[in-house]
Amino acid sequence: MLRIVLGLLYAVGALVHGYFALVTPDLYQVFADMALVAAYRELWLAVVVPNLGVLLPAVILLEAGVAVAILWRGRTVTVANLVGGCFQLGLVLSGPWGVINLGLAVVHIYLARLEFPRPAIPLKTRV
Repeated sequence: MLRIVLGLLYAVGALVHGYFALVTPDLYQVFADMALVAAYRELWLAVVVPNLGVLLPAVILLEAGVAVAILWRGRTVTVANLVGGCFQLGLVLSGPWGVINLGLAVVHIYLARLEFPRPAIPLKTRV
């Protein structure tokens, strides 16, 4: 069940970032003002904002990929959890929601240690 929730969170994240990219890409500059430390804010303004044309599609693809991979099985789930955990850790200092990112990173690290021999959503096969 936890994998399904995470998969949905990442799918919604991809959709939201896609919407923001199309409708209000200037919003990402405002995110810098919410950073918890000055160094994160400066990094955001120097690296993220000037490269939104590349980074936004990359984030959308990353979130969509994690959404699908986390629902799959085997090593794919482990890799998805490691990628998702790193992604969330990178956002911890991004704003007041950093504690949520930290919590998600902990969930990913926990799940990366487990084995998932079957997909989270069983696939029907014809007999």
